[in-house]
Amino acid sequence: MVSVDNNRCHLYAICQQEAPSSFLLAEDHRLYYDAAPPSHQMASVRQAARLCPMQAITLENGGR
Repeated sequence: MVSVDNNRCHLYAICQQEAPSSFLLAEDHRLYYDAAPPSHQMASVRQAARLCPMQAITLENGGR
């Protein structure tokens, strides 16, 4: 399970660069994400969480 703390997220879009199938910074300046990405995308989602400068991404069940 993936969650993003919108109070911490500053919309740098590093998550979108690392895991474009799971995160999208849209034209309306909102971050959309897949809360339950498929297992084959989890490596890139974990990398996105590690690289988030605001530490806004939380992974449950073996995440960070």
